Amino acid sequence: MTVRHGRGKESAMSAVQQARPSQATPFERIGGRPPIEDMVDRFYDLMDSEPSFAPLRAIHRGDLAPMREKLSDFLTAWMGAPPRLVREKSWRLHDVGPCGHSGDKS
Repeated sequence: MTVRHGRGKESAMSAVQQARPSQATPFERIGGRPPIEDMVDRFYDLMDSEPSFAPLRAIHRGDLAPMREKLSDFLTAWMGAPPRLVREKSWRLHDVGPCGHSGDKS
């Protein structure tokens, strides 16, 4: 199965996601990195264009490209990207905990 994302990106659902969807990581269930990048791009686009976000925008540097990449990297790792990918990028999560539902109390 192929999933289409913004900016013309496609990602194939992994065999793990297709065979065992309940055991797939959030990263696999959403289709990998492209939807994360789309969400991050939307966030920073809004920060640049919405007057109500001006105070938040003011604490960032003029060029948001490095922040877009860093936030995409962080969320990719946090959502359970394959360990090989996380090691290759040297992403560090600093014990933020696993991705889960905020309403879960277990």
